[in-house]
Amino acid sequence: MAIPTLDKCCCCELRWGALIVGIMQFLQFAYILGRAFIIETENDLQQLVLHIAITIQAVFLVTSVLIIVSVWVPKKQLPCIYIILTPIEIIAEGILLIYICTILDLDGVGKIVEKAFVWLACFFLEVYFWFVIYSWYKQLSSPAQS
Repeated sequence: MAIPTLDKCCCCELRWGALIVGIMQFLQFAYILGRAFIIETENDLQQLVLHIAITIQAVFLVTSVLIIVSVWVPKKQLPCIYIILTPIEIIAEGILLIYICTILDLDGVGKIVEKAFVWLACFFLEVYFWFVIYSWYKQLSSPAQS
């Protein structure tokens, strides 16, 4: 069964939708990466986890740049890393949400519901972004684009 593709992103061509997704993802990952550098850790384990998180965010920052570049340099290889890594990121974020909601004390059910709601909104947005970039990749792969 083939993965469905989109013809447009919202109201614009797929090319411009890919650019918008690339820019939005770049801003998101740059913000998260910037915030990660000001976090203070209490022990070596937290420091290690922070360094791993910074590395992962840096990789995703590069993938968003590759998406932006693919709009002007139409090579199908450029969005591949994003297409491969995003499902892994979504699964990891789901596990992190479960950890946050069950292990950490969030001062009651209200905070848990708030975290879950925000995560679900981000999840659906991330899935839509993935479909836009996957569709852009398929369009770049088509013989008509070459």
